[in-house]
Amino acid sequence: MKYFLVITMILLLINCATKKHTQEEIESAMARYNQAIESMDADQIILTYTEDGNLGDIANGRDSIKKFLSRFSGFKVLSNKTKTGNIILHKDTAFQAGEYHQIDIVPPKGDTTYANGFFEAIWIWKDKEGWLLKSMKTRNAE
Repeated sequence: MKYFLVITMILLLINCATKKHTQEEIESAMARYNQAIESMDADQIILTYTEDGNLGDIANGRDSIKKFLSRFSGFKVLSNKTKTGNIILHKDTAFQAGEYHQIDIVPPKGDTTYANGFFEAIWIWKDKEGWLLKSMKTRNAE
């Protein structure tokens, strides 16, 4: 009986120490990412990524992502919306997939472009920063 109580107490402590995450947390993190994209502030965008996060096969790590984004400094994002199709949570990791819709004004003539496609995001929970992107992959709709 004594050992049963000790094991029960240990399991309770472990369970209490593990944060239970929700799909709403992932939706909130994605909303923060969308706002950062709409601002086109590279410093704000890279803070939504882990230090070693990647933007598809294009850029790996915050510095590389920031350098890649600098190529779009003259662009204006009017809207960046996502619609989640699926979220899978496992401990401190989340997989999110869905659709994106973006409206941009592109230099030098100020043409308006519309981009639609699909995204796959892997989120990692960091105790001090919250949910951060480990990976964001997109592909255009065909």
